[in-house]
Amino acid sequence: MSDPAIILNGISKCYDRFITPADRMVHLLFPKWRNADKFWALQDINLEVPVGQTVGIIGRNGSGKSTLLQIVAGTMAPTCGQLSVNGRVSALLELGSGFNPEFTGRQNVFFNGRLLGLTFEEVQQRFDEIAGFADIGDFLEYPVKTYSSGMSVRLAFSVAISVNPKILIVDEALAVGDARFQQKCMARIKRLRDSGVSILFVSHDSDAIKRLCDYGVVLEKGRVVNRGNPVHMANWYLSLITANFDLEKQKEMEMAGLERDTDYGELEQDALSPDDASDFDDAEFDDEDAASAAVQFEIRDSENEFRYLRHGDGSARIVKVVFRNSHGQATDHVLLGETVSLDVVIEFLADVETHIVGFYLRDRLGTDIIGLNTYQEKLSVPQVKAGERFLYRFSFRLDVRAGVYGITTGVAYSQFETRYMDWIENVGVLRISDPDPARMVFGAYLPAVRKASFKRLGAVAEADSLQITR
Repeated sequence: MSDPAIILNGISKCYDRFITPADRMVHLLFPKWRNADKFWALQDINLEVPVGQTVGIIGRNGSGKSTLLQIVAGTMAPTCGQLSVNGRVSALLELGSGFNPEFTGRQNVFFNGRLLGLTFEEVQQRFDEIAGFADIGDFLEYPVKTYSSGMSVRLAFSVAISVNPKILIVDEALAVGDARFQQKCMARIKRLRDSGVSILFVSHDSDAIKRLCDYGVVLEKGRVVNRGNPVHMANWYLSLITANFDLEKQKEMEMAGLERDTDYGELEQDALSPDDASDFDDAEFDDEDAASAAVQFEIRDSENEFRYLRHGDGSARIVKVVFRNSHGQATDHVLLGETVSLDVVIEFLADVETHIVGFYLRDRLGTDIIGLNTYQEKLSVPQVKAGERFLYRFSFRLDVRAGVYGITTGVAYSQFETRYMDWIENVGVLRISDPDPARMVFGAYLPAVRKASFKRLGAVAEADSLQITR
């Protein structure tokens, strides 16, 4: 078994924050004298990155992500702790890092390539590939100071991946590229990962963390506050945002969610008549047990990819979630192509002027497959009073690939802020089967209306006369 590509043992970084510029000057002249506060950007970071693994680091601005990557890249020394890096490192820490703005793009490719350990001949051999990936045209012959931020990061990324690194460090730089370039970068990062390159990846894009990473780390105020499965860490980080980055409040929210979960009784397996799902009788949910009914689904041990997580400020609680097939029957197993409905019963524990209710259907990798909410559907919801209960129903045709999916439900204050009254990540697991065993669905979605046809064109001469245009 090979040694880890990166080992961080007790890494910490401290900065002196001088009260006045004069204090800094005095310290430069007399190093033993200092009138400064100590600011610990990192504290006791312990982390290993195995060979060929991608570790995603997520956290808000100022949490220490960039400082950590600079230490690993060797551009900054830690205050204390031990660092071991095994293999050539290529780092993309910020836009155009290492570029001389007065040099042309071509000159910077050779200059930066030499800094990353390539010989002049090696850079020359790879220049066409670098230029092709960057795709900035004639700007290669112009000074970098004339580039846009997107052009700078295109060229920087192209050079960084050309050195055949054993370790690649990417710090949020890809966020400025256009959609096409981001797709190219993601595809290249996946190829590097598959070829055995170890990657440290910082991003605020939780979907990128879910898709690319094998392991996730959450940083807050210079400390590792959670680590594990990248899908779980991305979801946990979103719940931390709800708690306004207050770790104690986050723990209280999670414990409150667990306590509420144990208060419910058994749920009836009730069924509805197969009427139009948009027309239902409120009496269906007026029974005394409805408000205290258990959430419909249970997570099975064999499906631990769908980790349960509940949080929210407690102004409302989701007390019942029922998935129904086209016959109105409560179930956790439906067929591709069925018109189904998801019922969510919410009890409000405080007066709320406005709110939004919705759900996600996600695959095992945490990718959002279906997402609907009351705001999106232009459903006008009323002001609510403490003690009131409401039933929300979402009806839709289920045209997604057969498989196993997690269901996440939530009630929030508005579409435009991450403040949740109650949020249940993976409240249940839904199985979708294809009634046609011979059919293959190649994407995540099977269009409900589709058609395939062909037409014989005739003689070869006629076919040759057709022009293919881009």
